[in-house]
Amino acid sequence: MFPYYGNCGFIADYLEQKKDVIEIAYRSVLGNDLLEDVKSSFGLLGKGSFRDSGESTCMYLQSSLKGKCRVKDNGEIDFEDGFTIKIYPSFVFPKDFFENPRVSSAQKHYLIFHEWNHFIGFALNEIPISSVIAFLKKTLKADVKENYREKAEKAREELQEYEECITARLDWEMFPWFFSSGTIRLAEKTKQNLAEWGIDSMPEEEFVYDVLLNWRRHGEKGLSEFTGNIVKSFSGVNVVKKNIAELKSTSS
Repeated sequence: MFPYYGNCGFIADYLEQKKDVIEIAYRSVLGNDLLEDVKSSFGLLGKGSFRDSGESTCMYLQSSLKGKCRVKDNGEIDFEDGFTIKIYPSFVFPKDFFENPRVSSAQKHYLIFHEWNHFIGFALNEIPISSVIAFLKKTLKADVKENYREKAEKAREELQEYEECITARLDWEMFPWFFSSGTIRLAEKTKQNLAEWGIDSMPEEEFVYDVLLNWRRHGEKGLSEFTGNIVKSFSGVNVVKKNIAELKSTSS
């Protein structure tokens, strides 16, 4: 079901062999309409969206900003009209890891789905959590006041933990046997965050519609004031999702 344009034979073969089973699993949780919404985002991916080398598996965004903004001490951001962040999704699936016979197949399979579940949240939201994280990373590279730098770094970490919680719950919904069999164990920090956010005990449908699709509203209950104000301010941002090939063509 998932497109893969990297050079790792293990991943390509597995996704091809299990494509029908994978689609059934995702359709059972997301339903027909949401799954089709995810599939409509596959056009954002191409050959340049998959890296075969890196320290670990991940889905990440490259980004570009257009426009000016001013961040207040409490995290509220005044964006000028038309402020735009373009985001370009990519994956790192290290070939050496996935073709290493000493790594269990179950662990490899889980990590493939885990990164794709990050993409699910990205695809189903007009303003994904990862777009706010990308904005913070971009501004942290600029010449900013130290006070903002410290707060923005904490906000970035807080949002990354929140996104990881949502993705971990989606992992469980899609493929619970990874966890029930003891093959995969969540980090204690992730389990603690799942409980604190109330995500671990939610009914499946409530999780999908109230958290996965409405993370900003759900996040208001638990995010710190600074981080929450940043998230609220993003309602005035134009978030544009693009294939990374477009970024590379404009920079060449």
